[in-house]
Amino acid sequence: MSTGQIRIKSLDNTAWLAIFRNQDEPHASFSIECSVDIGHGVFDAENSDVHFLNQKEFAEALDDFILDRALAPQLDGTYDTFVKFFRPAGRNSVMVNFAIGDAFSGRSAAARYRTEGEFEMDAEYLNGLVAEFAALFNGQ
Repeated sequence: MSTGQIRIKSLDNTAWLAIFRNQDEPHASFSIECSVDIGHGVFDAENSDVHFLNQKEFAEALDDFILDRALAPQLDGTYDTFVKFFRPAGRNSVMVNFAIGDAFSGRSAAARYRTEGEFEMDAEYLNGLVAEFAALFNGQ
């Protein structure tokens, strides 16, 4: 059962990224999902067993990013999964760059999979995201 979740939507409502905490124990894994519809293609990905490796550092960097857009806070996870916030050069917008990865050990060799993308988000939601990530990481 998920105890917390975050959903980040693109400014044009064509993409979203969601992160869920799978249980309320301190070392619980997370689920991460995305959906992107670019008109001539739709991309969906999900990994329901990701562990994030730098939760505290990311939460602090995301909070600092609100006032210092030169930063690029990145949440790193297992299987090459990540979520990164940044300001593109010469623009005042906020972008979300992400990858959802996984691996499968088959009969003969391991296979790695990854979906990645980015979208512009409404910068007005950054303050709320800082609080939502803090609650998610603390199992609230």
